[in-house]
Amino acid sequence: MLHFFLAMIDSPEDKRKFEQLYLRYYGQMLRVAQKILQDDHLAEDAVQKTFFQIMKDMGKIGEISSHQTHAYAVIKVRGIALNMLKARRKIIEMPLEELLEDEEAGGYIEGEIDDEISKGDLRAVIQQLPPIHRDVLYLMYYEDMAIRDIAKHLNLSENAVKKRLERARDVLRASLTKKGVASE
Repeated sequence: MLHFFLAMIDSPEDKRKFEQLYLRYYGQMLRVAQKILQDDHLAEDAVQKTFFQIMKDMGKIGEISSHQTHAYAVIKVRGIALNMLKARRKIIEMPLEELLEDEEAGGYIEGEIDDEISKGDLRAVIQQLPPIHRDVLYLMYYEDMAIRDIAKHLNLSENAVKKRLERARDVLRASLTKKGVASE
């Protein structure tokens, strides 16, 4: 399948990048899709759909081995797999593997919640949030994506993204308050 994708890419640099991305993340993306869909064939379809979308957005991909590219690939395949699952009228929640382990990321959200919160406390609480909330927070604050870009990335309307962000902030604030890390 890799050769199929490479044949559709014109730029030699984009071909090289796409091949590295495919070889590096294919296995992990397939495992994520399999955990969600519980079907090997559907998981393979989800991964191929994801790579097709990534191929169209090669200009957005930076360093292949970066945390941002890893997160982009995993969130993208997860969203596609969840959409496929929703179409089959099933819901299976699955934690996103260590998406927020980058020590340098996440400075923006801390100030919005409470200046006294440590990165470790914040990261721990975010990792425990449901994926629907965790993904929008990650994309908004750790990837610094605009609402329209998040909407495109998650195949949602901008209003849906705004609502998810609002709810995610409320859930995050409540979790932090409950843990005694933030005040109401």
